[in-house]
Amino acid sequence: MSLGKAWWNRVMFGLQNHEAEPKRATPPGPIALTLAVLALVAFFAWPAAHEGLSAVISSWHPYSNGNVKEYQRMAREAEVNHDAKTLAFVASRLGSLQENTRAVNKAVEIDPSLAWIYVRGSDSRFVFVHVPQSQNWIPKLEAFDPDNAVVYLTDASIRSSEMLLQSNYQLSPATLINDSAWRAAMEKAFAAPRYDSYYDRALELQQSELKAHNLTAPQDIACGIVEYYSSGVFEAQKYADYLLRQAKEAQQKGDAATATRLAWTVAQFADRARASMHNEAARGTTEGMLYSAAIILIPLEAAAGHIEAAKLLTIEKESYDRKLAAKTPYRIPYDDRPMNATGIALQIAGLGIVLFGGLIGLSLVFLLASRFAPGMRERTLYRWACQCSRFGPMGFAAAVGMVAALYAPYMSHMQDFLAGVKDTQTLQALTGMYSAISSMPSAFFNPMHAASHHFYLWISLIIASILGGAIFLGRDAWHSSESRGMKVA
Repeated sequence: MSLGKAWWNRVMFGLQNHEAEPKRATPPGPIALTLAVLALVAFFAWPAAHEGLSAVISSWHPYSNGNVKEYQRMAREAEVNHDAKTLAFVASRLGSLQENTRAVNKAVEIDPSLAWIYVRGSDSRFVFVHVPQSQNWIPKLEAFDPDNAVVYLTDASIRSSEMLLQSNYQLSPATLINDSAWRAAMEKAFAAPRYDSYYDRALELQQSELKAHNLTAPQDIACGIVEYYSSGVFEAQKYADYLLRQAKEAQQKGDAATATRLAWTVAQFADRARASMHNEAARGTTEGMLYSAAIILIPLEAAAGHIEAAKLLTIEKESYDRKLAAKTPYRIPYDDRPMNATGIALQIAGLGIVLFGGLIGLSLVFLLASRFAPGMRERTLYRWACQCSRFGPMGFAAAVGMVAALYAPYMSHMQDFLAGVKDTQTLQALTGMYSAISSMPSAFFNPMHAASHHFYLWISLIIASILGGAIFLGRDAWHSSESRGMKVA
């Protein structure tokens, strides 16, 4: 026996150098066949298993546009049927800015009460390009909801984006503050009596349309869950700083009335915006505005004899001081989740279903064919077919169980979401599952956007585990078959 042959027998079959390659193999018995059948039935009967596998396999198409073709079909059908809600729903999902813009305009044309999608219910890229200006959206939105600060914050954000492009991304804070159009939009935003980011309307639209069209995959649901806040809310911090500088100057000059008016303008805006925030980073920005305004207002209100107002402001200030001292990190936004163990386990289990299921299927076909062609039983491939069909069902059953167990919580949260639930825990679970499933394939095909050392470590471990398991299964199975000396059935 050659050294190469001896090494192969040792690695693949667990044989010693003096032992010959096994000549006999045992086809699958009733236990293996029963387990295979039960695992297959469980796979199709258990929604968490087959839908989980579908979600995993969908993530293996890194350059696909998700469910865009289905959304485009829905848009065409909705336009024919004058279905404004469906057009509004797909207006951020059609794969191109031009098609999304057209869907927005058509939806509002059919149902003017959907004008809020000009801001948040549609493609977020609208804010950073010429679309709102060319489509005259801001005046339409102002006419639709004139008392909402979000309308004017969006206008200010569009103006700053224009200036940023014109300055080749060298826009200074002073230039922005001195721009009359930007400052006028911010002045309206801070004076507006309401702050409504249309968060509730947007989520209700997503929930009703997802349910109506039976869209339950993670990519379909996560696409519509955005922590809605106006794109201008962070820039509002610049305008707040501008007003508070003026307030301090007025305070130093002894003009308490002007200082109080300017500081309260900031504090009241921040309080209105904070109450409507669903993003911790954005909420933190408004809390910072309120804190800065409170520092100026506390002594002014106390001096004016407004003791209760001074006490309330002091409570706000002390609360923010404690938060700063605790250094509590912001919750990671819904759409920004790192690779995690759930995603890795799902990818391994999904791959296991595909590999074990494929091996079992091919093995059974080969074994069935060998009954009509006995000469096939003398081939090495026959021995592999026997072992795959005997031991593969265990791997297939384990993979099915793992996918179902990991995906079942998502199914539960998804049903709650479609029933109208929209608490933070549910939304995090839904978007977290999408990120968990898609993060590894995305990192694999775009490693420059992943933490390379972590990514390649996990990939190496997965590949090593699969190869090691295959070798271990092969060598132990063959060795046990040879040691028992069973004959071919």
